[in-house]
Amino acid sequence: LKTSGSDFDTTMVPNADGSYDHTPVKILTADSEKVDATSWWENDGTVHVSWTQGVNRYGGGSFESRRYLENNGDVYVCESIFRRDNKADGPDPSLKWKFLREGATFFVGSSK
Repeated sequence: LKTSGSDFDTTMVPNADGSYDHTPVKILTADSEKVDATSWWENDGTVHVSWTQGVNRYGGGSFESRRYLENNGDVYVCESIFRRDNKADGPDPSLKWKFLREGATFFVGSSK
């Protein structure tokens, strides 16, 4: 398994059971914060998950993102959630984006 980034390139070797250790790397966010980022594949390589931990902005917390394809690859889905450090600040905000592949058709509505 190869990973790459602007300042982190390595080859990951699986554990004896076939799993991988998740190796956090330091990255600089769009808000210029240095945070720990970790990412991996789930569901037989069909869902990419990433976490940025140590976020101080927005009251402090971690961002989780899940990206995957739907409708035979015609729809790219990105789910993001901000996991607040202080649960008293309210529910964790989240959003889901769906992108339709150019040239694809997608039916929304009733089939009746």
